[in-house]
Amino acid sequence: MDVADARVHCDSLVAQAGLDQGFFPTTISTDIPVPVPERTVYRQNDLVSKFHAIGMPLEDAVSASTNRPARVLGPDGQIGSLAPGMVGDAAVFDQREGQFVWHDMAGNNVEGRLHLDTFMTIRDGHVAWQEGRLLTAEEFQVPRRQ
Repeated sequence: MDVADARVHCDSLVAQAGLDQGFFPTTISTDIPVPVPERTVYRQNDLVSKFHAIGMPLEDAVSASTNRPARVLGPDGQIGSLAPGMVGDAAVFDQREGQFVWHDMAGNNVEGRLHLDTFMTIRDGHVAWQEGRLLTAEEFQVPRRQ
């Protein structure tokens, strides 16, 4: 089962009921749509944090956003892990504690005490994004794979 948070596709109360019964999503994804002005769009780190707040163990929420999608999509021998021989893609997060609230389009709120803030994105072993700025083409030169 895949969870996508776009528009009204994910009612937090329905997700909560599923998690309460041990029905966890296999994957957590987002298509990051262009939002209409009255809609908040959550990024991947927000969705992992939100599902952790709903009741998914953090390790499972992270796995549902990393290695499980790689298995579902097929290239799990190349992506979804930092094991030797893998492509070398990674997202690095700061784990913040505090009071956080996520909203859904059904009008429900999810409150949590942990949020993963994206600190750095690594693509093919090289920093592609760090602390709020996308690196320029000159700064980000990824060697071509053979």
